Amino acid sequence: SSLELKNNIALLLAHCAPAPARFGVMVHIEAPPIQPRGPAEASAMLQAAILQQGEGRLLAAAASGGGGSAGEANAAVLATSAARLQAAITAAAAEISDESRRAADARCALGQALAEQEGDLPGAAAEFCQALAENPFHADALCGLGSAMGELGDLDGAITAFRRALQVQPRHALTHFYLGAALGRRGDVDGALLEFQAVVECDPNCRAAELARANLQAVARADGEEVGGGQAQVVP
Repeated sequence: SSLELKNNIALLLAHCAPAPARFGVMVHIEAPPIQPRGPAEASAMLQAAILQQGEGRLLAAAASGGGGSAGEANAAVLATSAARLQAAITAAAAEISDESRRAADARCALGQALAEQEGDLPGAAAEFCQALAENPFHADALCGLGSAMGELGDLDGAITAFRRALQVQPRHALTHFYLGAALGRRGDVDGALLEFQAVVECDPNCRAAELARANLQAVARADGEEVGGGQAQVVP
């Protein structure tokens, strides 16, 4: 049933690319205050903070350029946490057997085919779940699962899946795009713009980057026009 699938997905996501605490990663300042070197790094810091703090925004705000000494300290916290988390994920992913990797790749490919060619989103989601059961660090499967969940109406679950995927592969351009679109649907324009900027940085020549630029330009035009004080909209 759809409810059973949704419950299974929620349970699975809790163990895919786990939050820092599952790796024993403690957040504290170990380096001088820094600022992210680009949108992709800012996004990686942001996702680590949000997933660790249960949608907490206080530290996450620093990733998008918070100023002053407090913002700089928060940026250092985020950078340290994200870097240590990435190292832990890389080490854990290395323990996945080749057999499990191949099985996950096959399941992921089937899920993509079901979604793109057959339009069978529940079936695709189930295959992505099977892929993640074999390899919980499979970024393409997490991205595909997030896309299917979004299409099935579970926007919060989709955003979580995309954030998990970016923990595994911070420069996954398609995931940045999907996350930006999902955040735009939720009304988080600033968050969406950061993700679209990350798409362009990670893979400037891909189709997703073309669409991301169109969204960035549309918002820039809306901001310049300042029509009636309305809020800019992000088009998925």
